Amino acid sequence: NRLDSMDGMNGSVDRLLYWRDKAYMKHGSEHRAFTSGKKLVEAIEGLGRKTALSEPAPHYFDFAAEPAAPGELPGGTVTVPFSKYITPVFTYSEEEGRYLRAQYGTPHIDADNDRQVGADNLFVLFTGHRNVPGDDAGRIAVDVVGSGEGLYFSQGKGVNIRWSKEGDKQFFVLTTEQGAPLTVNPGTLWFCIVKTGAAVTYE
Repeated sequence: NRLDSMDGMNGSVDRLLYWRDKAYMKHGSEHRAFTSGKKLVEAIEGLGRKTALSEPAPHYFDFAAEPAAPGELPGGTVTVPFSKYITPVFTYSEEEGRYLRAQYGTPHIDADNDRQVGADNLFVLFTGHRNVPGDDAGRIAVDVVGSGEGLYFSQGKGVNIRWSKEGDKQFFVLTTEQGAPLTVNPGTLWFCIVKTGAAVTYE
């Protein structure tokens, strides 16, 4: 029923699916891999992956017919601390109707079009984070199976939400605090997954 996956760590998939931007050669290979819709189609065709489901696609989001603020929480500026040195700030632009991202005190600019990176909808999901036992590199395991709390911001306002995920192969299910399906405004979506108790601020 599911579309075949493409493992980017596999050499044959890597060759078809990505290109490496030479401008980022000083960074690790994982930070200079880029793809596009055209490359995705080429990889699907080149690897002989399925392009149709035997059953109807599952339903993930209820999109609003008429965009509206999701709640009454303040949401003009949302600060999301991932770590001591990575704390992006998302500021809602009335003019553009979306959240614009800044980091290290400066706008995050898309090198491809010189526009500030942003999204129409901003989600913050709180999950369990723990150090991987015996890993000297300091890697962190993120618990994305289970359930927890979150925040949803759009049009300069926010609301408390809940998330759940039944297994590694299932998708996130987002609901209101009361358990009803969450209605999401049409447009682009940006998800931030942070550890439970992270000092996310919104004003």
